[in-house]
Amino acid sequence: MNLIKPAILAIMLAPAIAIALPSDRYQKIEVVSNSASLDSKKGISIYSGNVIMTQGSIRLTGDTITLYNDKNNEITRIIAQGKRAFYEEKLEGKRGKAKAWGNTIKYNVTDHRVDLLQQAELSQDGDLFKGEAIHYDLATQRVNATGQPAGTSAKGRVHMIIQPKPENGKRQAGS
Repeated sequence: MNLIKPAILAIMLAPAIAIALPSDRYQKIEVVSNSASLDSKKGISIYSGNVIMTQGSIRLTGDTITLYNDKNNEITRIIAQGKRAFYEEKLEGKRGKAKAWGNTIKYNVTDHRVDLLQQAELSQDGDLFKGEAIHYDLATQRVNATGQPAGTSAKGRVHMIIQPKPENGKRQAGS
């Protein structure tokens, strides 16, 4: 039952793909919020007000986080919303942390798809990827991104920074 574990930042278009801590998906999920509304019949749980959701080293925050369950009480979707909802996870080895932002972060567990929407941003190991929307299919490892809306400093384009690899072929965390 891997609820928020989709290694969102494998999206990074750098040669090395991030690998999160394998033990995270077996950890308990904890949600802290100012209020909660649970509808067992519809399978919807809505947490509001400075919401913090954790599972192992994974942390998801937003003004609102909504969990959708199927008839077997398995989570099928997670949606975090807010003024820049935030996701981070500790990466395996000495890779540091992977981080993602968006006004909306959607994870469709069933379809193995992650969407970062409105002011989408990914950061890992010094690499940066920005756009208005970033869509990642976990199964096929395909990424589609669209640029910032017209009128912004990015002029409607996707913006990406990829750090060079050191001569030994390995980057240090945070470089």
